[in-house]
Amino acid sequence: WIGIRASAGVDRGRAAFSFVNETGGNIRLGWSTADATLELGMDGKSFGFGGTGTKSHNGNYDKWGQTYGKGDVCTALLDLDKHSIMYMV
Repeated sequence: WIGIRASAGVDRGRAAFSFVNETGGNIRLGWSTADATLELGMDGKSFGFGGTGTKSHNGNYDKWGQTYGKGDVCTALLDLDKHSIMYMV
């Protein structure tokens, strides 16, 4: 895995980002704190959702949602007021 982190943070309200899976590779998107590892979902400070339809947090994996792959647009939504994370494919 390789991780990338945004250059702007979110500390209140709502935020979202999207990407197109152009390569068809298994990509994990999600949210983390600034001091989390770059491996989303592998520590208690991050949440991830992978192309296999699996969510991850604190090193635990659960089947959740649909798979995604080449050509799919994936969106991660964060609502800090409601303490919720959503993913859309």
